[in-house]
Amino acid sequence: YDFPGTGNPQDPFRLENLQLGTYKNLLKGLYKLIEIRNTNVHIVIQNCIFIGSQNGIFIIDVNEGSITIKNNTFIGKEVQVGDMVFSGSNSLSVINSTNIVITENRFEGEIQPAINVEISSDVIVSNNEILLRYESSAIRFYNASDFILDSNIITPESDSSITDNEGLHFSYSENFTVVNNIIREAGSEFHDCNDLEFQNNTLEFKIGKIEMLLFYSTDNVKISDNIFLGTDHYGIIVSSMLNLIITNNKFEAGSSGIYLYDAKYTLISYNSFYSISEYAIWVYEDSSNVTVYHNNFFNNNP
Repeated sequence: YDFPGTGNPQDPFRLENLQLGTYKNLLKGLYKLIEIRNTNVHIVIQNCIFIGSQNGIFIIDVNEGSITIKNNTFIGKEVQVGDMVFSGSNSLSVINSTNIVITENRFEGEIQPAINVEISSDVIVSNNEILLRYESSAIRFYNASDFILDSNIITPESDSSITDNEGLHFSYSENFTVVNNIIREAGSEFHDCNDLEFQNNTLEFKIGKIEMLLFYSTDNVKISDNIFLGTDHYGIIVSSMLNLIITNNKFEAGSSGIYLYDAKYTLISYNSFYSISEYAIWVYEDSSNVTVYHNNFFNNNP
């Protein structure tokens, strides 16, 4: 394709205005539309359309250069391998890499998940729109560290009937920030993670029951300035956690606001709970050193 500069520094590669893949529904075999591996150059991928495939963009073993993926559209389609049909594609995968920026992209169709990051660090995911169709994770991080999720929108596609989506799934990861995101009709799970800040996000769930935030064996967490809206959801469920701060959040119209099981050294302050149908705060067995003060409670468990 004779890719031009400027990907900077020193003007390596810029991939833009490409359309790769096909709308054909059942493609034989697993393949990638763009694969980048074992390089230290700087690359920008922008204004492209990726249709179908197991991976629209696949990045592996990129640790000295940098890659920016900006303003692209990823359209997932079903994939067939032999007699098996896979219900969706990983639109974008990052494995064993650093210095990756994923920003201002749109993900739609049969995606599963939209963004998958494994064994990587220094990743920024910002200002993306992810439209969910399957019961799968929109963004998944495994064994990752030092990353930021900022100002993304995760919401079902307009004609989707799925009620059990997963917005975020993080496991065995540490030192990350989730800030200013909007997550609709999707829960998020955190397993075996450390050092998380979850701040100024809006979570909304109006169909069925789901845990908006589920933490298991995750330590050193601060949850602040978020809004939990819905009708029948569970706001925050905690199991086996050490050092948790929940402050200045708004919980409205769910089944429960905060549920603690085996939580130690927890501070709950300056939160507001409105019209929770069961309990605004439930501290269950094996929890200790829980401090609750300066919260507002309105018409809960009437």
